[in-house]
Amino acid sequence: MNSYREHRDRMKRQKRKTTTRKVVLVAVGGLLLFGSLFLLFMPSYLDGQRGTVVGYQDDTSATSSRRYLVIRLDGGSTVQARIKKHIPYKLENRVMVKEITNRVFGYKWYVFRQYLDESQSPANTQ
Repeated sequence: MNSYREHRDRMKRQKRKTTTRKVVLVAVGGLLLFGSLFLLFMPSYLDGQRGTVVGYQDDTSATSSRRYLVIRLDGGSTVQARIKKHIPYKLENRVMVKEITNRVFGYKWYVFRQYLDESQSPANTQ
């Protein structure tokens, strides 16, 4: 009878140890997964990109509508900047956009911030 109790107690300890290992493994795996996803999708922002509006684009589907301004940045590249609210479209006006970069893959996208006053334009500050 004594050996049965010892065997039963040993089996309980072994089951408890196995269950504890599984819980710790799932917890560590979850932390690693969510931590890596957080770092993967955590964007970095770079404000102050300035450019000139050269066009307008509207992507409309059955479920959504996205509006973009086509902007030629001061560096020479042409980008699409997402418009989050209704704004008047002003061709050849100076704008400021927010550049958002994915830290891992380096993918960049732009969001319209504001139109710049004509007094802030580099052409009018001479």
